[in-house]
Amino acid sequence: MFLRLVVQALEGDLANLGFGTTFAAINRQHLEGFIIPLPPLAEQKRIVAKVEDLMGLCDELEAAHAERERQRERLNAASLHRIATAPDDDALRSAARFHFQILPRVTVRPDQIAPLRQTILDLAVRGKLVEQDKGDANSPQTLNVSKLDSESAPFEIPRNWVWTQIGHLAKLINGDRSKKYPNRTEYVPEGVPWINTGHIEPDGTLSRTRMHHITREKFDSLGGGKIQGGDLVYCLRGATIGKTAFVDPLREGAIASSLVIVRFGELVETRFGFLFLISPPGKAAIKDFDNGTAQPNLSAAGVKKYAIPLPPLAEQHRIVAKVDELMSLCDELEASLIRSQTESRRLLDAVMAEIQSAA
Repeated sequence: MFLRLVVQALEGDLANLGFGTTFAAINRQHLEGFIIPLPPLAEQKRIVAKVEDLMGLCDELEAAHAERERQRERLNAASLHRIATAPDDDALRSAARFHFQILPRVTVRPDQIAPLRQTILDLAVRGKLVEQDKGDANSPQTLNVSKLDSESAPFEIPRNWVWTQIGHLAKLINGDRSKKYPNRTEYVPEGVPWINTGHIEPDGTLSRTRMHHITREKFDSLGGGKIQGGDLVYCLRGATIGKTAFVDPLREGAIASSLVIVRFGELVETRFGFLFLISPPGKAAIKDFDNGTAQPNLSAAGVKKYAIPLPPLAEQHRIVAKVDELMSLCDELEASLIRSQTESRRLLDAVMAEIQSAA
């Protein structure tokens, strides 16, 4: 057992010699050449016993930490579910107060912020994030639009909202899929932006550093799929299905066939349309219109049929402002957790360095 501990301790030396952490490339000559410390046999046994004792404590500590993390995850998920399923405003306020009371205890890692962001979006598009204004009740946009019947409504919304379909509120424009479609050999270092799914960033922007470009002549030859300022682009297929981005600040460009342009009209604040598409209800709509094959795939015609809750335009602006405010707080919380993790790693590295130097 003592020899086994010595071999494990030598793994670092083997790696420095270029052998990695396995012994596949070690021959007898290499092994016989290693110099090892050899205490008296009685001390070897005491060392082995102490190492086993300390490793047992490490195992217990690791198990306790894992169980504590599982409890945090369960409590966090249960609290967020309570918010999302609150039957009325009083229950919602109570659930929200409870969640923010426990938030410091259940949120210790940056990845735990993602469910909170999704809950904020869910509440926003359900009409539970800001108060309704009676003055918005007779807004034209809630009256002069084709409505879905109550049986088709995915969930209950405020009285002055209506259920409709995206196709009644926006134009959906496919890219040019003719023989004029650009191929990689036609990309140029500078020119008109040629947008594909790989350019969509997690925050809903388009990457300018990774952007492809085509010539002006190629762009002019395309029969469709050309963006305008204020458009959204939406991914129709593959692992990135449902990814959404604003084209701004671009005012010109064309899209690949894996995307569709979503151009909302005057009844929708584009930011609200974006929030819906990336919200849990917006993501759930994908399953309703996905072709069900191994390779997820949507069509513009399917996206047009997405059921979308439509608040009065004034309320859309209030919702967008509130979501921006709350997401900014989430950004700050996430950054603080990253700093905390970084400091923890630095402290651990410092302790390990001290142990190694003392040894």
